This record gives sequence, structure tokens and C-alpha cells, in this order.
Amino acid sequence: MKKIVLLFLIVLLFSSCSFPSYVFEDNNSKTGLNLKEGKWLLNEIDAPANYKDDCQSLVYNHFRKHLGDRILYIHDIKGLLISKKTEMSPGKNMMADLKKGTGFDFFINIKTKVNKNSLQDIDLTNHRFNKNKSKSVEVFFEVYDLNLTEIIYSKRVIGTIRINDNNNSDINFSKSTSKLVAGCLNKILKDINK
Repeated sequence: MKKIVLLFLIVLLFSSCSFPSYVFEDNNSKTGLNLKEGKWLLNEIDAPANYKDDCQSLVYNHFRKHLGDRILYIHDIKGLLISKKTEMSPGKNMMADLKKGTGFDFFINIKTKVNKNSLQDIDLTNHRFNKNKSKSVEVFFEVYDLNLTEIIYSKRVIGTIRINDNNNSDINFSKSTSKLVAGCLNKILKDINK
């Protein structure tokens, strides 16, 4: 009897889960990066405070495995002469200024954006009223070659979770916004590994 109840609970849990989808948009560069040379600087990730540190650690640790001591985080270095916030897709003059102000060869710039967040992590809304609920985030990831003053890697991934139209469950589980952003970052990091 316990096995039947457990099986029922597992089926109920999986039938009420919403699974994310991750899609690359506007791919302006080839897959992968050459990580064999140069000094790399990771900029502060432009993300909400509640998951910024987790994103920062995820990206830093990934690059640290490949680059070792050749990657540093921007706040670990004293005396850098750059603006507090670097916009995405900067021009050649801005990249030349980054080179002068940092002395690094490559600069990693990441921005996250929450497009929609109408779905709770555990949503208890009656199934007749939850049909248009969803979460959607975007992660913009760019790498600049500061010696050539050009963008050598640029990707945008959109992560989305939504309740299916045929879902008749009044209890729905979904990933948190921070986990959705981490999923987008992992998709990009896998692309860099290729």
C-alpha cells in the first residue's frame, strides 16, 4: 500500500511540474572561445542582488578551471581605471579605454534580465486561472578582445517556464528565477566548452 501511495505522489509531482526551455537568440559569434592565452577579467554581473553572487561564482569557477590564475574578478583588483558599469556591445573606443584602464587582454561582460515573472515557484492558483502564467529571463554574455578592440563572443539565451494549456492541476511547481538564470548561464558555458 505504501508503494502505491508513493507512486501516486511521484506521478502527481511530475504531472504538476513545469520544465524550462532554453533557446539561443541572435547568435553573433561562433561556438566556443580560445582559452589558451591572455589575461581575462570578469566584470561584475548585472543581475538582481538575490542571485548575483551565485551567478558570479558559477561563471568564475567555470573559467577558473580552464584559465587558472589568468582570470580575475573585477572587485579583486585594486586601482582599475574603468567605469563602474560597462554597457553591453561597447564601441571600439570603450574597449580601448578598458584595455588602458585594466591592462587585460579579454573582458567578460554579462547581463541578466527578467522579462516576466507571473508564475510562483509553488503556484496554488486554480487551474482555470493560471493558463497564462510564466517566467521568462534573458542572459546576455559577451567577451571582448581588448587588444583587437572587438567582440569575439556574443550570445543571448532566453529561459522560459510556462504552464501548459492542457494542465488541469491546481498545484504547479517551477524553477525559481535564479535557477532559470543559472540554467541560461550553464547553456552558454556548455557552448563555450565546445
